Amino acid sequence: MGVAPPAGSGASTGVGCQFRFTLSYRDVEELLAERGDDVSYETVWRWVLKFGPAVARRLRERRPRPQRKSRDRFTGRAQDSGGFQNVQIPG
Repeated sequence: MGVAPPAGSGASTGVGCQFRFTLSYRDVEELLAERGDDVSYETVWRWVLKFGPAVARRLRERRPRPQRKSRDRFTGRAQDSGGFQNVQIPG
């Protein structure tokens, strides 16, 4: 299991963007070049191999959990006060 890169570093930004937005290594290289970090796509590839598992785990942990939806709230059919379903048969 890899160790996470230091927060705010080019490695952290590059690997995070590659996982979060599924960018190519060359896209991440261009993104980091715009920030002033001069790295090659091969370096980004090595960072993903080294730091990728830790970054992916942190992203999964921060993702909101899906909530269970109650099936009792809405059944899709109208019911009268006695609990009987009012179903109209087309005809």
